[in-house]
Amino acid sequence: MMTGRRAAITLLCVCTLFGGVAVGTAAAQNEPAWVAYERGRQAFRAGEFGDAVRMFRRAIEQGGPYPEAEAAIGEVYLVEGSLNLAERQFQRAIRQRGALAVPEDEFLLWYRLAEVYELLENPHAYELALREIVERDERYVSEEYSGEREGYRRVIREEGLDRLLVLYRQPDDFARKAHALLGEHYLRTGSYGRAVEHLLFANIKILTELIEVERERDPGYEFTTVAGLLDRVEQRREMREYIGETGLYRAIYYLGSALYSDDPSLAGSRAIWEIVAEREAAGDWARRAAEQIADPSLEPLIDH
Repeated sequence: MMTGRRAAITLLCVCTLFGGVAVGTAAAQNEPAWVAYERGRQAFRAGEFGDAVRMFRRAIEQGGPYPEAEAAIGEVYLVEGSLNLAERQFQRAIRQRGALAVPEDEFLLWYRLAEVYELLENPHAYELALREIVERDERYVSEEYSGEREGYRRVIREEGLDRLLVLYRQPDDFARKAHALLGEHYLRTGSYGRAVEHLLFANIKILTELIEVERERDPGYEFTTVAGLLDRVEQRREMREYIGETGLYRAIYYLGSALYSDDPSLAGSRAIWEIVAEREAAGDWARRAAEQIADPSLEPLIDH
């Protein structure tokens, strides 16, 4: 049987954990820190938030620094609507990130902190939290990929999304969601060039994953168009779920909007909206794309 912190930590977000057992009695005071943490997660799942916080604090006292437990307390505050306290806890967990049992969980902490800033209506802090994630994306920051990034911008404007995916691919990874969120943020704050940049990254990552899965399923498959790819993958439940989880239709729609906003004379934005408008599975994004095709307009800006 596995023991220790790594055995206890399967996901950082306590809301996804199995649960239901009662928090221990006074006899549990000398339990290992990871056991107290596990009891806290189970109490959270059961809705016993006071017990959960007590157990997480016990884990910190017995095994600190314990960033997973600090973040778990932040989850409790977030559920209860105590946003400033949640912010403090996630910041504390990030400061202790060197002690994370799974180092990659640092990205989850930044995502949660960004969510808190969005709820606090603090767009500047929200942007900074997401930038902490994308600035770990080598293809986004490394000089080695500067020519590739320039290729993205040139091809999307001159030849369109289909050609872009013929020429360039990159894997879906930890930064995809942050690129999508930053792209929408910049679109809503009038930084249209930066919006295009991040939405390109988000779309390439998602569509590359769909292409690779389809190639594994059918080794003879060759990508030609995004519409043709979607015609194939939408037939399978697991792919429809992936499209929904990643927000692909939304990302394509906003890429069209970002390109139009950055250069209203560019004809390519219409072709991108058409990909979404023609898909019943895109739901409300199909309707919005059809409206943009009929009467293009800038997305509403937010105060910042």
